[in-house]
Amino acid sequence: MRKRGRQLLKVLVADSANITHFVLERILGRDGHKVFYVKYPRDLISQIRELRPDLLFLEPEISGGKGRKIVEYLARQVDISVPIVLITRISDSAKYQMDTWPGVHRLIRKPLSSEKVIEAVNAIPLPDLKESEQRKEKLG
Repeated sequence: MRKRGRQLLKVLVADSANITHFVLERILGRDGHKVFYVKYPRDLISQIRELRPDLLFLEPEISGGKGRKIVEYLARQVDISVPIVLITRISDSAKYQMDTWPGVHRLIRKPLSSEKVIEAVNAIPLPDLKESEQRKEKLG
């Protein structure tokens, strides 16, 4: 896996299924990336502010479909800038226009595979990670 110039990523997984965290931790942890997990939307914003992740894997169906509200909320927060990869079971994502949600850089379908996850991580534009680093430095 490309590590963005040897940079190890801090990844937050927001999904109601524990298995998703396990799978992503196995895939990304092999290369030394740190993977954190949040199961409930009520805990997500505080976790993002505390951890300042480089990347967020978000299940749009979390807590009965609150994913869209979450990404819209995140887009309005000036102190939060994190690239988002949606991970979904929905086969017709065009129906929900998930690829146009603010902050969403990639959409991958479950079941997750190493290839899909690595491709999604590598597809995150480098400027977004640089902005994330600069934001972290400014915030302390």
